[in-house]
Amino acid sequence: MTIKTFITLDLGTSSVKCSLIDSCGKILNIIQKPLTIRLPKTGWVEYDAKQLLNTPLELLDETIKSAPKDLQISGIGVASQRSTIVLWDKKSGEPLCPVLSWQDGRAAAELSKVSFSQEEIHKITGLYKTPYYSASKISWCLKNYEEVKSAYQKGDLLCGALPTYLIWKLTEGKTFAIDATLAQRMLLFDIKKLCWDKKLLDAFGIDENILPEITPSVKEFGTYKGIAILAMIGDQQAALVGVGAISEGLAALNYGTGAFLLANTGTKLLDVQGLLSSVNAQIAKEKITYSLEGTVNSAGSMFDWLKLLGFDLDIKKIDDYCNNSQTNPMVLPALGGLGAPFWDFNTSVTFTGLTPQTKKEDIAKASLQGIAFLVAIIAMSMKKSNVNLKEIRASGGLAESKYLLSFQSDLLHTPVIKMYQEQTTLLGAAYLMSKYLGLESDKWNFLEKSEKFVPKLSASQSEKLLSCYMRFLELSRQISRI
Repeated sequence: MTIKTFITLDLGTSSVKCSLIDSCGKILNIIQKPLTIRLPKTGWVEYDAKQLLNTPLELLDETIKSAPKDLQISGIGVASQRSTIVLWDKKSGEPLCPVLSWQDGRAAAELSKVSFSQEEIHKITGLYKTPYYSASKISWCLKNYEEVKSAYQKGDLLCGALPTYLIWKLTEGKTFAIDATLAQRMLLFDIKKLCWDKKLLDAFGIDENILPEITPSVKEFGTYKGIAILAMIGDQQAALVGVGAISEGLAALNYGTGAFLLANTGTKLLDVQGLLSSVNAQIAKEKITYSLEGTVNSAGSMFDWLKLLGFDLDIKKIDDYCNNSQTNPMVLPALGGLGAPFWDFNTSVTFTGLTPQTKKEDIAKASLQGIAFLVAIIAMSMKKSNVNLKEIRASGGLAESKYLLSFQSDLLHTPVIKMYQEQTTLLGAAYLMSKYLGLESDKWNFLEKSEKFVPKLSASQSEKLLSCYMRFLELSRQISRI
């Protein structure tokens, strides 16, 4: 019997993964290669454009070549980090400058030249005016890279998210497209009209002709080596699907480089101060749905930073550190500033309560707790806006920590489900393709082998902890402004 399968690519921040997944959601194979992140100056985060293209191409070709003969590859899907942009020449197909990561903050000065207020930006895009989104990056590149400026003046410049460029290459330039989950992260997208916004384009000095066509996340984008390309999607929206949070009231919490909490609000587009209104993945001809989203800028990256400071930490031993901690310092994990609901990029990492007895175990526990506190503050904003969080489904590297998930459940006073399958981004893209083709998506068991963490503290105890941390956070913000 021929087994129908899908190839899914996850273009992550630090690596690229490629998997072979069958139509029932079983991962048959997965391969991975690291990406080299360059940090040429403070606040600059970029990639070599050729490596960023060649890595997924190599993995894709290897997966196709090694697939067993009894498998039918029914589609290719690409999920990706959002707001990372590629600028290339449409004649040569070659990138014209380094690829600026979503973490790159070099274009902050460009934002000060845009007259739109945060409220006006949020009303149009569902986002806020920060250098992490693509619009200011594009403006900066147009002014600072001669090759980009020249191609723009000649009408040869194209610009898009990573999947836009990859699919353009896979289809030999036939498909120049971007789905709404990725288009929104360019900060040029009208979330209500689902199109590029003329006023924002003018404000950032960007011609719409260099931008791709906005499409559903799942449709026929073309073919590669005879295989249909069926999906492109932002990684967090893919993860929302990959944990099965496909109905209103369910939420996904992904502890990756940063931490992302997305609550599915169905067809309701909610406007909550400090939170992002995000477009969910859309299968062609289906209705648009939305999520509320909050971002913690630093989660896994906080522990990488601690290692650079000289703390000999093994992330696999994080629960041992927490359980062996003897003192209770507090840490604000604000690498890159504070995300939702503050959007404060001036506040930096802050420690308090350090004593001569403080050890690395205490710092590890306090850092982990700090991530959980910031997630809980986002969830508080959601609940105050009458978003009913029935349960939260957690994935990502730090979700391996039982201490974190138990503490997170206590703070949220909501059940937290640890997903057995870590590769939720890959699974989400495969599920959408399976559903699009009318295959066995109804047989997917998202909660198989999952583990449930329920609150052990009372609501008043949780509130007391959060209140204490909020005082610490606000003092940290005041200190950063001095």
